[in-house]
Parts: sequence; C-alpha cells; structure tokens
Amino acid sequence: YEMPKWLEFRRVLFRSNHFINKLEAANTIQVDILSSFKVIINGTEKMDGWNQRYAKSLFLFLTFNQTTTREQICDALFPEVPLKQAMKNLKVYLNYLKRLVEVEDGVQPILMMDKEHVALRGSIRSDVIKLKNDLRKTQIEENPLLKKKLCKEILSSLPDTLLPGLYDDWIISYRSDLENQIVELVKEVADLEEEQENFQESVSLINVALKYQPENEWLYDRFINLYKKIKRAMSKKRGISSNWSYIL
Repeated sequence: YEMPKWLEFRRVLFRSNHFINKLEAANTIQVDILSSFKVIINGTEKMDGWNQRYAKSLFLFLTFNQTTTREQICDALFPEVPLKQAMKNLKVYLNYLKRLVEVEDGVQPILMMDKEHVALRGSIRSDVIKLKNDLRKTQIEENPLLKKKLCKEILSSLPDTLLPGLYDDWIISYRSDLENQIVELVKEVADLEEEQENFQESVSLINVALKYQPENEWLYDRFINLYKKIKRAMSKKRGISSNWSYIL
C-alpha cells in the first residue's frame, strides 16, 4: 500500500507535537513589516529577490497563514486571475520562493509543499504580530495607570504609516483592522486622561489617532471639544489668579 501524497504531507506536518517543536526549533524567521519590509532567517537578512515572482506577497501571506492551501493563496493574492491559470502560475512562484528562503544550514525545510498544501515552518516572529499582542494585552488591562503607560509605550514605537508599500487586498484589510485597534485603545485612554482633567494629554492621544484615521469625524469633534475644555480651564485659572492678586 502506497500512502497518498496529500496524506503523507499531513502526516509529516501533524503526526506529533514533538516533531512540530523540532521543526520550529530548527529555523528562526523574523519578518518585520511595520515600518519597512525585512526578513531575517537564522540570523541572516535576506535582502534581495523579494520583488520578483510575487515572493514578498507570498511570504507575507504564509507568515500569517502558516499552513494553507494553494487555492486559498490564489483567492487571496490573485482573485482576478482564473483559478486554473492562477494555480499554474503559483507553482512557478512557489518554486522561486523556496529557492529564495531555504538556507544551507537549515536542519529542516522552511517551505513545505504538496499538490494541495503549502506550509511555512519555523519559529516565526514579527513586529506586527508583537504589536497585535501588545494591543490585546493593553486593551484587557484593568489597572488605569498601567493601561495608560502601556498605551503610550505602544504609540511611541509606531511609524506614521503602518505597513507601507504593501497593497494586496488581504493586507490592506489587516492594516485597517490594526488601525481600528489602535484608535479604539487611544479613545479609551483619552477618556481616562479626560476624567483626570488631563485635557492636553487627551488632545495628544487623539492627534495620534488622527494619523491613522484622518477621515474619522468623531475624532475631529473630540479634538475640538477637548480644545474648548482646555481654553475654559485656562480662563478659569486666569480668573482665580486675578482674584488672588486683588486680595493681595
């Protein structure tokens, strides 16, 4: 009895957690896209070849979808191309990508493929994945002081434009989701600052949010209302100062 190739592929991928852990320990893959595209495999940066044969788009899709099917890749990256032609092209693109990312000292292959499935194997890290985790951690933080601290740490590390130079539909959607998470967190922390009458801090936070959603009318309204509160607070302070001068 000869095992079908698709079953063999799945057996290799999923037969035991021990094997998966060995695969992940074999290769380390760092993929940074938050402010610029950078790939480091086993400590060596892969600088060239990414702008050919959809290598960058393919590798990023596999970074966020480590085990997928060829059809899912075609649907995500080549939705306008008839499936039969897209699958034929994909075979060429994947062969090129495999040559690009495999390393001589790799104990295990980085890219695994059969006729149906494609898998990226290794210990994968990414600045965007870290940002997602940091946002999630900050959103569920219940201590207001710690929430404010974590939020400001996140904002201080963000570039003005997230994921620049990446235009595939799936990653545009991913960017939009990321921006929404940032804005929702900023709104929550701006509320905390406003409750403490730290209006200037609230303004600074809303100003950051506007970088990622400049068309958001609610943010503009909030920005204007906060400035009004700042002006009233300053007028009130001047009034108190004048009264004390009169008394003295």
